[in-house]
Amino acid sequence: MSGRDFVGRTEELTAISACVDAATAGSARTVWIEGAAGSGKTALLRRVVDQLPAGFNILRAEADELATDTARAVVAQLAPIVATDGFGAGLELLQTFGAAQDDGPLAVVVEDLHWADVTSRQALLTAARRLRDDRVVMIITSRPQASADDGWERLVSDPDRSVRLALGPLTVDEVAQLGDEAGVTLTRAAAQRLHRHTEGHPLHVRTLLVELTPAQLNAPDGALPAPRTLASTTIARMADVTGAGQRLASALAVVNHRVALDVVARVASVDQPTAALESLLTTRFVMWAPAEVGTPVEFVHPLYRAAIYDDLSPTRRQELHLAAAALFDGDVALTHRVAAADHIDEALAGDLTAAAHDQADHGALALAARSYLWAASFTADRDRIDENTLAATHALLTDGQIARSAALRPRVESGRDSPTRRLVLGMLAAERGDAPGAVRSLADVATIADADGSDSAIVSEALARLGTVYTMQDRGQDAIDVAIRSLALDPADREIEHRAWTSLVLGVGMVRGAPAGLDHLSERLPADVNAIHAEDHALLVTRGTLGFYAGRTTAAVADLRFAVTVMRRGPDPAALPRAHLHLAQLLMNAGDWDDALVHARVAASLAADDREIWIQAPVHAVLGTLLASRGEWGPATARVQAAREAAADLGTAEAVFTARIAEAALARARAVPEDVVDALAPLAGDGDSRTIPMFSSLGWWSTLVGALVDSGDLERAEHHGAQLERAAGVRGLDFTARLAGLRAQLAMARGHAEDAGSGFARTIVALGPDDPILDRANIHHRYGQLLHARGRRREAVDQLRAAHELLAGVGAAPFLERLETDLQSAGIGTTRRADRSPLELTDRETDVVALVARGLTNREVAGELYVSTKAVEYHLRNVFGKLGISSRRELRDRVPN
Repeated sequence: MSGRDFVGRTEELTAISACVDAATAGSARTVWIEGAAGSGKTALLRRVVDQLPAGFNILRAEADELATDTARAVVAQLAPIVATDGFGAGLELLQTFGAAQDDGPLAVVVEDLHWADVTSRQALLTAARRLRDDRVVMIITSRPQASADDGWERLVSDPDRSVRLALGPLTVDEVAQLGDEAGVTLTRAAAQRLHRHTEGHPLHVRTLLVELTPAQLNAPDGALPAPRTLASTTIARMADVTGAGQRLASALAVVNHRVALDVVARVASVDQPTAALESLLTTRFVMWAPAEVGTPVEFVHPLYRAAIYDDLSPTRRQELHLAAAALFDGDVALTHRVAAADHIDEALAGDLTAAAHDQADHGALALAARSYLWAASFTADRDRIDENTLAATHALLTDGQIARSAALRPRVESGRDSPTRRLVLGMLAAERGDAPGAVRSLADVATIADADGSDSAIVSEALARLGTVYTMQDRGQDAIDVAIRSLALDPADREIEHRAWTSLVLGVGMVRGAPAGLDHLSERLPADVNAIHAEDHALLVTRGTLGFYAGRTTAAVADLRFAVTVMRRGPDPAALPRAHLHLAQLLMNAGDWDDALVHARVAASLAADDREIWIQAPVHAVLGTLLASRGEWGPATARVQAAREAAADLGTAEAVFTARIAEAALARARAVPEDVVDALAPLAGDGDSRTIPMFSSLGWWSTLVGALVDSGDLERAEHHGAQLERAAGVRGLDFTARLAGLRAQLAMARGHAEDAGSGFARTIVALGPDDPILDRANIHHRYGQLLHARGRRREAVDQLRAAHELLAGVGAAPFLERLETDLQSAGIGTTRRADRSPLELTDRETDVVALVARGLTNREVAGELYVSTKAVEYHLRNVFGKLGISSRRELRDRVPN
């Protein structure tokens, strides 16, 4: 269609051209073309594609209004997709886009996103969000208001990443130009009259230019003889088509997708389809593909199809749908049977219910929900209506389609009471944040089920979901009780069994401490991650979370590293932000700060993408802690403030604790112990260990005790130390080394040098890799200070150098500066390791360097950062240029792991 039936849109073409240029230069862009039906979106898109520079690769997909509930229907046109969820499918798309750039820049063209299935929309959004330093322009067309409900609105409203083009009506001059393109010369007055008549609607203008004669269009006065609506114009034009052509058009409108000519002719009962098609083609409402097998035909625009379909009489429409149902099979045949039905049809309802069961069993939950709702429409049996409505709502909730499921809530509430109804009402309440309502509904399921003998699977699911709500409310014992009851019913659904186990072990952690939760989980999961069944990988995040709170850093890191790897390509990526958060916290303690920053930034990105408000405070807190510990005061202060604000909004225990811990970390790095005390003392209350939540790692409390010692408040420090020892003992936490170190610091502050020396020596022996690296370095540093003060210079130097090695390895600049002062006073000079770039690297470049230094390939780095391989290559080139190096080996030498 190059050069034909296209006029104007100069500003739009200029804006799109700028995006194409940016993508060519390696800065990805999204172009969102928005307009009502017939506004010219497709024409503009074709012109854009025709004008792409030579060398551009193109991937195209088009959404189909008949496939709105078919998962991955759109993205499957762009690449072979294995993942069943939107996030995983988006990551697969990202790698496809990366590979496609090997031969040149890439244009990803998606038409009619408003009709796309939910999974495809999420997958495309996931990919678009992560296209940054890529030679990719994503061009999307959509109806208005189709970007507002699932995250697209935020992306297309970001001027740094997207251009949003709302197509308005044509101008008078453009109407005249469109006439010229169609071979009709319009006077100025005629162009103005046609513009008024059509309100500048491009498709309406083009239709009238075909239907009317030049004399009619250029008549000096009077109204145009054609009706104003496009539908009426379309029907009027069909009057000139032969009877067989009209029947062919009607059948094509009913079939409603591209189909072989012979098939649509059989639906229409047309004996000579070629002659009928020839007459129909004169309208320019349909197009054909004579070079393809079967000669497929389709409407040029959905509005033409809609006009012809809406003009069908009820009986003719029914006849055609029944004819189509006889020719097709499976879901397509059922769809036509539904369209033809005009009364209660118990047989059809039964077939729809059976189809829904099958669709649900194969994971096609959106299709299943549609079939269930249709089935509810064609039965007079009140129980079957309720059952199908509940099944549809449950399927949508399980599929994550919260808005659609919420719309069914009034129907669920008005139905007959049953265990399933209470289960679904509880799920709806939980999704809208109504924890008390969820508890009321879910807790009643078992009682009602016992009375009517309902399926135990419903009870098991309700109890497992109730356990999840209880854990969010810190009701540990309640979570344990309902989880045990759920598991006793032996749930066949693995997701429900996982949910119950998670509620059980987290509940145990809340009641008896995280180590007890880990011990309980060992009954379900093998210790070796490689021995865990693939279907059980989701429980690894639970074990990693427990490991974090239990202070078992090394084991928890191994669990969570494995978990994030498998979850990226698995069916349940919802826990990824928390997994990356805990990895960042654990790696901070372990002393792998570069990697910790990588995971903290990934967690922040995932949380922002999915608007995960609940995780914002701890993500800002861990980033603030890491940056403060490296002396990056500006960014650290900003993150700590963001953590404070998020905690104030949320008010959860986790948010409040992590925000205050970050404040303390900033004060600790600045060597202001009084501020550390101010930040942490409220968490400990009056120092009574019984007021501290059982589900706490308590690492912050040892920092508080140390700060009390440094600020000279020794009595209070001793009291808190005793309470910390009691709290750790109750929870089963191993604080042996840290408690010994705190006692040694107290002895040193009181001038008891012998006791302090022996205490530090015992502490060093007890220290292990699960103890936080700053605490380990602090013990060596203080012991070195004590030894130097007592004249044991050689031993002091050994301890100070041990501290220096730990701190230099992670780049803990503020702590190093204080340590180096003591080394110099001992007569030992130090040379700060130049293992980081002397030039400024961006956060993403720093992340790439950290992962390459670990020996990861570009593809592996891309997987860790959720970006394309091309983006990794781009950042690596920038790093090489800034450092003046040319190989990965040189980079690893410059930045040792």
